[in-house]
Amino acid sequence: MNARSTQQTSREYAELVAARLPKPRAEALRRFVVWDDAAKFGRKDRWEAPSPAELEAVARELTGK
Repeated sequence: MNARSTQQTSREYAELVAARLPKPRAEALRRFVVWDDAAKFGRKDRWEAPSPAELEAVARELTGK
């Protein structure tokens, strides 16, 4: 897999990676990137972190543990 280019956003790169993943893992990656974008670029007074259970489920799917 190629490294992310400096012209690609995280979301663009994640979509390229997700296209090669099984559906559950691809969906977990997309969810994580949405959370990351919201935390970085969203309004801080409106951002709600994922629950620990949601974050754990995504992390497990992405790491295969």
